Amino acid sequence: MRNTIIRRVIVLGAIASLSLLAVQTYWVLRTWNLQEQEFNRRVNQAMLDAANELAQMNVFVLPPQKLVQQVSTNYWVVNVNNVFEASDLEHVLGKAFETQGLKEDYEYGIFDCSSDQMVRGKFVKYSTKKDGSSQEAEPLPKHYDQDFIYYFGVLFPGKSANMLSSMWLVIGFTALMLLTVAFFIYSIFVILRQKQLSELQRDFINNMTHEFKTPISTINISTDVFLKNEKYRKTLASTVMRAS
Repeated sequence: MRNTIIRRVIVLGAIASLSLLAVQTYWVLRTWNLQEQEFNRRVNQAMLDAANELAQMNVFVLPPQKLVQQVSTNYWVVNVNNVFEASDLEHVLGKAFETQGLKEDYEYGIFDCSSDQMVRGKFVKYSTKKDGSSQEAEPLPKHYDQDFIYYFGVLFPGKSANMLSSMWLVIGFTALMLLTVAFFIYSIFVILRQKQLSELQRDFINNMTHEFKTPISTINISTDVFLKNEKYRKTLASTVMRAS
């Protein structure tokens, strides 16, 4: 195979592979962003619903601003601005999450302004939430905002893992594409290796042909000289006759 053809195959294959990688990366990131936006929207709505129901249960008014804030990618705080019971909070959170279809394990905590720290940390597993079983967890981090006096926080520790599990189809196609690119790279390596071996074989044959060519040429020259000499031809003919 000619070098120009091999170069064209490598260049075109590299362009195609890079294009596929770019497109697949774009779709993976876009899918992840859409999943995260939808998750954040449902959590924000669930927090609003939980805060409103908590206010109705304890008969107080929620603040008009800074009600729900997302502190990090998986941590939300809700500014209730009034006292409430932890049992009421767990009840309204479970109800709000069920309404929004959030099947996530979560940890919640309540800020105690007297001790200036988050207390009553609790981890609630979705699979066992209906029977009330849960496990104790470390208190959530404090939210440093002066307007937040009475508030609660909710953390979703398995958010990223659950989002990845819901993207199994996209991840599967990405793995197949990476496998295809790896196969193309391996094929190019094999082609280049075979080309190198072919060149070595050709060089070896050329060298051996050259080495055999020199003594054959000498023999041909000697034979021509011998046949052109009359005396040598007569001697050769008599020798053949005696031998026969």
